[in-house]
Amino acid sequence: MNGPFCDHVFRTFNRDNKSHSIDFEQFMCAINVTLNGTSDEKLEWAFVMYDINGDKRISKSEMTNVLESMFDLLGKDKKGSNNPRKQVDQIFSRLDTNHDNYINREEFFSGCKTDECIRAILAPY
Repeated sequence: MNGPFCDHVFRTFNRDNKSHSIDFEQFMCAINVTLNGTSDEKLEWAFVMYDINGDKRISKSEMTNVLESMFDLLGKDKKGSNNPRKQVDQIFSRLDTNHDNYINREEFFSGCKTDECIRAILAPY
């Protein structure tokens, strides 16, 4: 199992970005957060995955990239209401409360905590 989604997950495990590998401690910390972390820790992990360029905000293209890779991994149909770009537009219309075309950490956390449907799409763990 490798591909674009795995690259996104790996990037969240490899937070120091100094190498193209992760050590056992990095692996165990990431697994611990996804399995046993608090809601905020899991949301932080998800936010980092969507924030591909590390600028502390999520663009539409970043979110589309991650959602498309998720759908590909799961073999989901990407037509109609499952179209990642349409879903991203809907997510942004609900979460981008300051209308700057980015979702910052606060908007991401608030939206995921108050909207079960958004959380199920963006942070399903």
